[in-house]
Amino acid sequence: MRFELIISYLIKITVNCLMLLISINSYADNRPGFVCGQFNGNIVEVPLEYIDFITEYEGYSYFDRRAVNNKTGCNANFTVLPLRMTWPEMKPVDRMGLDKNIEEIKIAVKPMTDNMTTMNKFRDNAINSGYFGTRSDVYYDDELDLYFVEYLRENAITYKGKNYQDKTRVYWSENKNEVISVIKCHWLTLKGGYHRCDINGRIPEIDAYFQIDINLNKIHQWEKILLKSKGFVMRYLK
Repeated sequence: MRFELIISYLIKITVNCLMLLISINSYADNRPGFVCGQFNGNIVEVPLEYIDFITEYEGYSYFDRRAVNNKTGCNANFTVLPLRMTWPEMKPVDRMGLDKNIEEIKIAVKPMTDNMTTMNKFRDNAINSGYFGTRSDVYYDDELDLYFVEYLRENAITYKGKNYQDKTRVYWSENKNEVISVIKCHWLTLKGGYHRCDINGRIPEIDAYFQIDINLNKIHQWEKILLKSKGFVMRYLK
């Protein structure tokens, strides 16, 4: 057990060193200790310790070696600003993961797209997609105060000669026919059961939207997570 723990720490140290090397190239035009960029002319600058993996700027994907030529810094446009923090403290995450009891969330902030101009449109696209399978009727969850539909795909995957189904549940909140947030929960096919959810919302002040990755056990806090995540991003608006 001790050997496995040592190996785990070595892997984490290696990953952190790799991220540091990548950061040196990726964030060359940022001031030390920060990552900066724009969403439709709105400048956001976040401490580097909150960044989860690699920030993407307009241009080449970071999988492309030409990405080193992408413009970075406060005058460049974000395509993805990936954030990671503890919940509910909203503090930087210990990259070594020494405390297994720490809860965390991940936030991906992206420029507004045609599909996200309104959350109503995003909801309509999400609940009218044949891609996820056969859709249920619309239900209401009193405990969560959310409407939802569920998609089902029978025999979605075959593993060791056994067929498994796949499910996707789409929740949404609305006020006076205006959709505030859309939450997608994903089925863990081989184990059976919902596992992770994405909370989707808009930040109209900077013409952006965000997706918050949470564990299913936090879904009852969806509204608090949505508001605190938006507040966190707005705190770093320049």
